[in-house]
Amino acid sequence: MNFKRFISLFVLVLFITFFVSATDDFINKIDEKITGKAPPNVKKLILLGVLTLKNDEILKAKEYFEKAIKEGANNEQVYNYLGICYQKTQFYKKAIDNFKKALEINPNALSPKINMATTYYESGNYKIAEQLFKKLYAKHKELPFLKYNLAVLYIKSGNTLKAETYLYELLKSNDFDKAKIYIQLAYLYTFRDNAKKMNLFLAQALKENKNDPYIFYMAGFLYTKEGLYIDAITILKKAIKLRPNYFWAYYQIAQIKRKSGKLKEALLVNQKAIDIMPAITDFYIFSSEIEMALNNYKKAMEYLDKSLKIGVFQDKLESRKIIYATIKKKYATAKLLLENAKKRFPKSSYTKLAELFYHNEADKDISIDYKHKLELTRQYSAEIGDTPVGFLLIGDFLYKMKQYTASAQYLKQAV
Repeated sequence: MNFKRFISLFVLVLFITFFVSATDDFINKIDEKITGKAPPNVKKLILLGVLTLKNDEILKAKEYFEKAIKEGANNEQVYNYLGICYQKTQFYKKAIDNFKKALEINPNALSPKINMATTYYESGNYKIAEQLFKKLYAKHKELPFLKYNLAVLYIKSGNTLKAETYLYELLKSNDFDKAKIYIQLAYLYTFRDNAKKMNLFLAQALKENKNDPYIFYMAGFLYTKEGLYIDAITILKKAIKLRPNYFWAYYQIAQIKRKSGKLKEALLVNQKAIDIMPAITDFYIFSSEIEMALNNYKKAMEYLDKSLKIGVFQDKLESRKIIYATIKKKYATAKLLLENAKKRFPKSSYTKLAELFYHNEADKDISIDYKHKLELTRQYSAEIGDTPVGFLLIGDFLYKMKQYTASAQYLKQAV
């Protein structure tokens, strides 16, 4: 097996490096590791799926792979690719199910194992992701990108010391893309508030590879973190020039526009991301937040309803509807939405946080135990991550407990 055929884009691995015109002659010669011993019509579907996936046409690729399976494709790589499509559209459970199916067909297949670990990482389950990547790396130390993926995971999970060790080891080995190592080191040093080293490694990454859209995307992301919005937009546009369907780059520009107070421009740019990839829940949530900021409650709710049709993060989206209705003092609507959410997602921390927000705004009972409410808010926020509503509630409860300095800090974060 030629392991250089693995391409690591952040942490996602695609088991192919060649993309050529989809001629019938090529279809007949396509690598059997990808198509299996499939008839020509199925080979063609698989090839079209691979080509459209490469071009970021993920939903179209998903259709090709699903049709290929319906027409008899039973090769581990078909399920592997279908899993990648689900992973890229945040259907994490379905992605993992497809990777498991691939491994049922071929327990020794490496790519589905790597992509399964990646999916656990993407879904925020760092513990399982770390276990899987460590197990893979122990067996395949000849694959440097596994160490790279572990380093990325450690950065995200807060273990920057171990991440730093792995990245410097990769630099010394000279057997992995240096630009990607440099960009991760730059990212790592933002967590240590070391702007000097961040800029040093960022410059090295850009010098090392001027043709990788991912490097430009990450550079834009890092400039955004540093508040260098003009530089960030300039470099993100370079990423888009290299990869026209780079919807995450459009989304990053939209976030910059929002931070700059250009809300209508943010909506327009984010719509480009939605047009390219209409199956990412976060894009609709972003537009709904902008519409709320523009005092367009109805449009904000419409975006959430569109996102609900995608079929993932239902509890998160329903909680948003409760919060929006509460903000607009539509308490009767919020109450009905809350009752429905509690029936559908009784254990969800999103639902519980929305319930706290609703009662904090709608109820005027001064006997509420704010200390207990504060503890609950922190508990739910720890489970789902930082959110504006979580910060707002913590700030409000601290204020009511006369802890004004701490309150101001959380309210600032909420804004």
